[in-house]
Amino acid sequence: MLQLAQVHLADAHALARTLDARGDDSVEPELLTLAGLTPREAEVLSWVNEGKSNHEISMLLGIGLYTVKAHLGSIFDKTGSSNRLAAIVWARETCRRLRRQAPPPRGFVDVAALVE
Repeated sequence: MLQLAQVHLADAHALARTLDARGDDSVEPELLTLAGLTPREAEVLSWVNEGKSNHEISMLLGIGLYTVKAHLGSIFDKTGSSNRLAAIVWARETCRRLRRQAPPPRGFVDVAALVE
């Protein structure tokens, strides 16, 4: 029982760290697909990040409740997460990392580099 509680506390601590980083907590399905999720899994995870229940997600996406559960199982496997909270932490950290790695938009001029 203690081990189970420690896992959940560790997930909550990781989520608190991501919130404390004052970064963008949005989860973009397009970025999650770059990280290896299918487009539908990325959509489901973005709704989980918004706090939606499995039933709400099934209604929003027009799919069955068991299909949502199957997508969540696949998400947990691919992300190494054991629960929704851990998957949210993974999604937020992954999106934040991928945003930093993204190339500048086409036509972008780095003014700071021109000054040097």
